[in-house]
Amino acid sequence: MTEQVTADGFVDKPSPPRHARVGYEYAGFWIRAAASLLDGVFALILSLGVALLIGIVLGLIGVALGVKREIVSNIAFVLGFLSVYAVGVGYQVVFLTGGWQATPGKRLCGIYVIKEDGTKLTAGRAVGRYFSYIVSAATFYVGYAMAGWTDQKKALHDIICETRVVHGKR
Repeated sequence: MTEQVTADGFVDKPSPPRHARVGYEYAGFWIRAAASLLDGVFALILSLGVALLIGIVLGLIGVALGVKREIVSNIAFVLGFLSVYAVGVGYQVVFLTGGWQATPGKRLCGIYVIKEDGTKLTAGRAVGRYFSYIVSAATFYVGYAMAGWTDQKKALHDIICETRVVHGKR
């Protein structure tokens, strides 16, 4: 940030970004790990429920149409597998862009997600953040561990998506 002298002789200092003005307390590695563990359990239960529902519906349709059991089973497996990702994306988008600005695990741990400027995430950024988890994991999970030592407690997916995880809720 550079200072400039205005025409009337005053020094004009640009204002710092919103997150610096408000003074957020950034969430570190361990609290984020606990929230992630809780979210993993919640998302697993939800995914299993969706996969079970898909299996039941396809089974009923297969019986009604007289389709071989193996074919129905293979289709149910593929759709169940894809539903895990659909549930994961939906879970992130619904909760991170909603009023909580946090997944249920984050909410229980008292943390929430914001953009760098302190505003709410958009659906696109929430989806991008979900898929950025793959990059954080592909680094042998060092991308996640970065939240323990980086400035503003940023994990790799936070850097990629320009997000921050902070304590408290407005």
